[in-house]
Amino acid sequence: MNTHAHDTDAGPLAPVHTNGNTAPSDAHGWQRVSARPVPVLRLTLEHYRHATGADHYHLACDDEHRAFSVRFRTIPTDSTGLPHILEHVVLCGSERYPVRDPFFNMLRRSLNTFMNAMTGSDGTYYPFATQVEKDFDNLLGIYLDAAFRPILDPLDFNQEGFRLEPAGLGGDEAGEAGGPAAGGPEGATANGRGAAAAGSDPGPDGWAFKGIVYNEMKGARANADSQVYQALTRALVPATPYRFDSGGDPAVIPELRHADLVAFHRRHYAAANACFATYGKLDVAALHARFTPYLVARPGHPVTMPPPQPPLASPATVDVPVPLEPEQDPRDVTVARLAWLWHAPMDLPEMLLGDLLDHLLLGHAGAPLRRALESSGLGRALGWSGYGDIGRNGLFMAALKGMDPADYPKFEPLVVGCLAGVARDGFDPAEVRAALHQLELSRRTITGDRFPFGLELGMRVHEAWGLGLDPLGFLDMEAELARLAERAATPGFLEAVVRARLLDNPHRVLILARPDAGFNAREAAAERERLAARVAALDADTRARLAADAAALAERQAHADDPSVLPDLDLADIPAVQRWASGTPPQAGLTVYETGTNGILHQVAALPLGGLSDDEVRLLPLLTATVGALGVGALDYARYAARLNAICGGISAWSDLRAPRDDHHGVEGHLFFEVSGLARMGGAYAGLISEALAGQRFDEHARLREIVERSLAGLQQRVEWAGHGLASQAAARGFGGQAGLWHGLDGLGRLAWLKQLDQRIRAGEPAVAELAADLAALWAKLRGRPVTLALIGDTAADAAHQAEVLRAWDGWALAEGFAAGARRIPAPAPFDAAPVAYTTATQVNHCATAFPTVGYDHPDAAALAVGARYLTWNYLHPRIREQGGAYGGGASCDTQAGTFSLTSYRDPRLTATLDDMAAGVQWLARIDDDERLLREAILDHIGTLDRPRSPAGEGRRRFVGDLVGYGPDVVNDYRRRVLAVTPAAIRAAAERWLQPERAARAVVSSEALVAAAGLGWETVAL
Repeated sequence: MNTHAHDTDAGPLAPVHTNGNTAPSDAHGWQRVSARPVPVLRLTLEHYRHATGADHYHLACDDEHRAFSVRFRTIPTDSTGLPHILEHVVLCGSERYPVRDPFFNMLRRSLNTFMNAMTGSDGTYYPFATQVEKDFDNLLGIYLDAAFRPILDPLDFNQEGFRLEPAGLGGDEAGEAGGPAAGGPEGATANGRGAAAAGSDPGPDGWAFKGIVYNEMKGARANADSQVYQALTRALVPATPYRFDSGGDPAVIPELRHADLVAFHRRHYAAANACFATYGKLDVAALHARFTPYLVARPGHPVTMPPPQPPLASPATVDVPVPLEPEQDPRDVTVARLAWLWHAPMDLPEMLLGDLLDHLLLGHAGAPLRRALESSGLGRALGWSGYGDIGRNGLFMAALKGMDPADYPKFEPLVVGCLAGVARDGFDPAEVRAALHQLELSRRTITGDRFPFGLELGMRVHEAWGLGLDPLGFLDMEAELARLAERAATPGFLEAVVRARLLDNPHRVLILARPDAGFNAREAAAERERLAARVAALDADTRARLAADAAALAERQAHADDPSVLPDLDLADIPAVQRWASGTPPQAGLTVYETGTNGILHQVAALPLGGLSDDEVRLLPLLTATVGALGVGALDYARYAARLNAICGGISAWSDLRAPRDDHHGVEGHLFFEVSGLARMGGAYAGLISEALAGQRFDEHARLREIVERSLAGLQQRVEWAGHGLASQAAARGFGGQAGLWHGLDGLGRLAWLKQLDQRIRAGEPAVAELAADLAALWAKLRGRPVTLALIGDTAADAAHQAEVLRAWDGWALAEGFAAGARRIPAPAPFDAAPVAYTTATQVNHCATAFPTVGYDHPDAAALAVGARYLTWNYLHPRIREQGGAYGGGASCDTQAGTFSLTSYRDPRLTATLDDMAAGVQWLARIDDDERLLREAILDHIGTLDRPRSPAGEGRRRFVGDLVGYGPDVVNDYRRRVLAVTPAAIRAAAERWLQPERAARAVVSSEALVAAAGLGWETVAL
């Protein structure tokens, strides 16, 4: 539920810009402050202010994909995680919707395209988006009532935040699997969860700290990046609230009290401290009628924004211990970061100046600071580097990950020396123009493949509001970019910025991560000491009260709420077919998709991957990583990167490997390339893909080594934030076909392969030269194959653009598609895979159980997919998250790979969660005929199928879908089968495919946690 980001800060109310558009107050107390067109985004920015002080910015346009968000300023005063825990508890029931879990109930009762809540360093956000008007109205009611009129039940605080609980309650690790929940198995009991009778003293032994946020933050902080960031904020902004962790420090979270939560909500969740942002085809008067009753009931006062951090007189160096497992390579967790705090007004010109400097120093492989860092040989990859902000101060950082700690003394001189050279020699005017070009590109790019575009614009509005700035400039930066270009053209201006903001600025800190094999053991011991001291201070009456509270929570969690009070959708509200982008019939191997991309043109090219060997398939992830990262023709990688930077948004490649519909044990493959840029420069980059195919170089061995190290660092980082997905891939590694392939190409098997390759390179073996030769041979094998093309954008139908693209491919074999034989690649054979525990430096678990099932066209595929959502919400979620305390848990069905997976994320339990998973699939085979639960599961699954993408993403999805055999006809046929699923079909499919003997398991954990659980599995150190 929480995306704990470190976003921009809050500030005073935005200034009024009337432009002659001021309107009198409407019937609900709102006054229109301004209404200004934003032609570049094809919308109008309307600003309204309520008599209570609330602001509403509406992004008016004809888009049916509507979005809403509200932001409150929430300034932390400590690291108890109060804003974060409040965000969770707010969504646990409200006055109008007194259901224990309305937020998660609505996830499966709507067709939302995004629904979440997020806590930043000084703000809390409640956003959602949907394409269905009725759904928008439903979710708006839920969000408004939750934010302004939450129940804030102490039991919800105990569940979501933290609680002190005696043994025998809450799904303890010692075999405790949790009690029944909505739709639970008939005759299930609380399994001892009510063992401590109300009013009795359970004694001083066996107590534990529990809670969802408590466990979430144990997982979030158990990595080097988190420890380094927290140390950086403490050292860089010590006089501001940004030194605190608004997400919560597990060592401090137990100091929070429910009364603090209630008081914080009363102060911060008030009209005068709120900003609404809406987007799309909406009736503003109707919105105001919905908002106003909540605002007048809670007018409140604005929260004062903290002042900027005063300058520090001298630099600092901070050593930070970070967790390391006994068998882990220290370079897996090392980070060196040098950070400066800017002392300039936090306004749009300054932010754009910071972004420009970011592009100039780090924006591409040939940029001076990036090249100095990546080519130094000191680390595996760039860490978090570039321009950002902390509160009302700008921030600039340079970082390397994967260093040998013995090389730390070389890091700061490397960075400072590079900056000194830049200040002395200046920037090439062509590079400045290219950086400004990239700023324009980023301004024009319409995203939405992962985050709805309307919400992204709403977040820009919230950012400006938080800083007390006019949001218009954050939406249309054209005028400000023109002024920046004038300033940047002044001789010596940018060099002076480098000196003033960085070289001559003493307000900087060097953070060095020190691998510490005893870190987790020491943290666990400290937790035990805090727990012991806390319990020792309790008298018998307090212990009895806490035990009664725990029993009451267990009883509440086991009680099935009646969600009929919540709004709902019917299956009739689901569109009959999925919306797809339409393209012209392929002509000469080119398909055109005309869609609104705001002046950006995308070219996509695909070729078949049939006939590759197992070794060649294993090389594909590295091969695609080299595209745009190595030189082409006479240009080395740095000069090639500079060329790309000047004319386009970059060139990329990816492989698409998936099972054909009629054989989920087989695999077909395509290689895709994409280049995009401003349409007016289309002729300059139309030939980039064909040029790369013809002339990609593999003789830059030092650069290739950097690519290997960067790939390794990226996959290691995924262990920290996507351990459940990697565990699921590992569990399915023996299933063969697409499922068996991904563990080795994109999972923990890939991590082991990259580590071995990296070790060979560092040992001085000729590994890089051999890798370069193998990649060059594979490239040559692919180069002569037929290609099919797509052109996507609002000017894609322009005959001149099409002619430019076709001219660039003159002499190549262009095709409309590829025969099945040309796409087939080797598929791993099934084998018996023993359960494995992958160990790393963590304080929580990621658990997975997987089953081999059936492919896309099989009659059981739709039933299993709907069954996964049924199982998630009605069995796994209440047991693994609510009762077990994990941050997340659920089931999913990959109908293409033919797998059914159950996972948990940041989970304090291990064996008890695996037991819950085993019991869950048995429960699924015995579900009752419940129309409501079935409808919710179908809605949830259809929502994932219908999640829209950006305009370019929609064109790309149609092109790829048609090419690989999963186009509209196929997907809509599957959709019809989903809508026809019955409980009987789910029971039958579960009985057939989810048998205990077919289960495969894997976990990502730590050596200590695995040993304590007594799994007895094979362990593999990551």
